[in-house]
Amino acid sequence: MYLTRFWSLERYVAADLLHRSQAATVEEEEQTSDGVSPSERSAEDEVKRLFIKAAGAGQVDEDQLAASLAGVHRNFVVISGGPGTGKTTTVATFLAGLVSSMQPPAGSGSNSTNQATQRIALAAPTGKAAARMTEAIRKAINNLGDALDSEVARELGELEASTIHRLLGASPGTGFRHNPSNPLPHDIVIVDEVSMVSLSLMAHLLAAIRPDAKVVLVGDPYQLASIEAGAVLGDIVGIGSGGGEVAGTAPPAAIAESVRVLTTVHRQGEDSGILKLAECIRQGDADGAIEILKGANEDVIWVDPTNPDHKGKKIQAEQDLKDAATKVVTAAQGENAEIEEALKEILSVKVLSALRRGPTGVDHWNQLVENYLRSQELKGYSDWYAGRPVMVTKNDYLNGVFNGDVGVAIAKEDLNRDDRFQVWFERAEGNQMVEATRLDQIATQWAMSIHKSQGSEFDHVVVSMPPPPSRILTRELLYTAVTRAKKNLTIVATEESITAAIKREVARSSGLAARLENPASR
Repeated sequence: MYLTRFWSLERYVAADLLHRSQAATVEEEEQTSDGVSPSERSAEDEVKRLFIKAAGAGQVDEDQLAASLAGVHRNFVVISGGPGTGKTTTVATFLAGLVSSMQPPAGSGSNSTNQATQRIALAAPTGKAAARMTEAIRKAINNLGDALDSEVARELGELEASTIHRLLGASPGTGFRHNPSNPLPHDIVIVDEVSMVSLSLMAHLLAAIRPDAKVVLVGDPYQLASIEAGAVLGDIVGIGSGGGEVAGTAPPAAIAESVRVLTTVHRQGEDSGILKLAECIRQGDADGAIEILKGANEDVIWVDPTNPDHKGKKIQAEQDLKDAATKVVTAAQGENAEIEEALKEILSVKVLSALRRGPTGVDHWNQLVENYLRSQELKGYSDWYAGRPVMVTKNDYLNGVFNGDVGVAIAKEDLNRDDRFQVWFERAEGNQMVEATRLDQIATQWAMSIHKSQGSEFDHVVVSMPPPPSRILTRELLYTAVTRAKKNLTIVATEESITAAIKREVARSSGLAARLENPASR
């Protein structure tokens, strides 16, 4: 049974994506005999040059190159891949090639490079994901080094990602400022972490983007889909990579050619236990995952709470969390509170739980940390204290903070009440401060739900899972949790829980894939 609203949204999104994937990127009179305009040819040459230069003596990743070139030649592109496959590198090189090809001749006095970057929008579903996107793009641009003109590098380095809501001009009670009647001015819109984007938000976003603008969607389709209705990224990648759902049909060639899947991992070493485990989970290989967990991996630790021999490892995981909390609180208090250090430390160790309540849940781990801080006289009995990590749980347009944004409480020295606290949020354009008394839809976040962790990364992730038979245990849930870890991973769960999760895939009802495969069904 379909709600009329979702039926209408699916039809709209499918029609829009099909139109964008089939639209010509240049006017017919601008094309050469091979259908490519001189400007596209110039951008293509720049992209190839940058990839070759960046590879040095190494080998160019052909999948990344093909994805970047698709961005040059197509108005709609999806770049899909797991952690470390170079999605951001691909996007950055595509942008660098495109902007470099627009660079004016030396001494011309033109500022077309600046004009080009002003027409580029970067966006992500949450504030944290937007900050990460900005940081990753800047790092990728820096990695291109002297292969990139200094002026182009400077302009691209100043690009800042925003939340999708901010990009669209969301305001309470009035919807979005940008819509079909008042579209976004940008020529290129790139959206990261698209697996988190609901069908409704995707429809609003596409409606606000001009039909002739480029749309690049980036993400990992094996992560959890949006909590709200829709699995937009999974549906598009599924049919684009040959995983069609409708018997006797195939996706239009334009959709299939718009989807680019990256498979080669570059970020972590080949011996990374985290990557090996994530791949086993993605493939549904429970036996392989357990074998990795039982093996000797420097970056992966398994704590089976029912195994007495694992007690020491569980105590160590708890101590790691307590030590990180102590560093945050210490940095966040006193006259010389170190805001940057506090924001950095809240990302060092994080517990990700499948549940809110119970002995494995978020509340249990938060209480564990706060009891410890109280025993060390680092907090009192008030909800507020220096170093308290705070997550926004509902969009707050008035204060400019949104669901999923994470900040840290800093103590001001001039007052001695709860209103002496400020909450600082990390922003690419400069950290943002909101008085604690102005925030009400928030939660303490020493631990967080796996759903809420999407779009974030942490140095050390502790995954806490309930015993079976819990229906919340799914392959996508465990994969999402594991891929949040950058350096170290600790899984606190029984073998039965891990196996149950890997063997259960999320089955989400969606008609978007069918509408993309078979346009006549629209």
